Amino acid sequence: MILQIMIKSNYYRNGLRVLAILFLLMSILSDISAFSSDTIDPSASGYKGRKGTTLYVSKSGNNTDGSSWEQAYQSIQTALSAIPDDKGGHMIIIRPEEPSIFRRCYFLGLDWVGDTGAVLVGGWEETMPSFPHLILEDCTLVHPDNALAMSYASNCVRVQVIGCRFIVLNFTQSEMGGKSTGIICTQGHRQVGKLHVDLEDSILAGFSIFTNGEDGKAVTYTIKGKVQAYVQFKQTVPEGFERVNLWPVQLFDKMAIPMPETKKF
Repeated sequence: MILQIMIKSNYYRNGLRVLAILFLLMSILSDISAFSSDTIDPSASGYKGRKGTTLYVSKSGNNTDGSSWEQAYQSIQTALSAIPDDKGGHMIIIRPEEPSIFRRCYFLGLDWVGDTGAVLVGGWEETMPSFPHLILEDCTLVHPDNALAMSYASNCVRVQVIGCRFIVLNFTQSEMGGKSTGIICTQGHRQVGKLHVDLEDSILAGFSIFTNGEDGKAVTYTIKGKVQAYVQFKQTVPEGFERVNLWPVQLFDKMAIPMPETKKF
């Protein structure tokens, strides 16, 4: 029996955090059908080989049959032992147990041309994961045009935002030749690029919440608690957001770079 193992990085590929996927392709030497496809990656869109069993591994699973994240095995070895046959095309998907987490952080970006933002995010999954790649908690994001932006190179990426402040300085009206690509930006994304944001008890300010036009259709979101938005007066506020009508003075006070704490001895 031949055992081929391909591992996609658990942390970064082309600078993007990705879901770790361990591909197990097993075949008897006399049976080449599992490798007759143009690609030997069972998760790839062009894969034409045998579709085997998909098993999930996660420390938060209940370690039963590995058929879903909830029923995931808690170790790779358990999943390996559960592969049902040697005919190939099986796949083990491993969840990164800890997303990148930033708490009480200040992000300031000054470059607004190209693939940039106060925080630029990306993921490698071809379908939206049920868990976030990035968690921002009690953070301040300041940028000329995009507080949170999805990278041009990204596939699907998910972000959780809790108690944060997104401050964008561009309020120039399009009628005057201005262009804004959104507090949460998906401009110029790949065809498979999608951004999902789970927003909780946060406040945003800028020309528009999302990128206007077709590019803005790449973003989905959920709202929990009070999520406020101060936007240019002609811009609509999507469902779930609470519109702020007056200049949010206290929010813009947060633009100042925090002074480091000094310890007294």
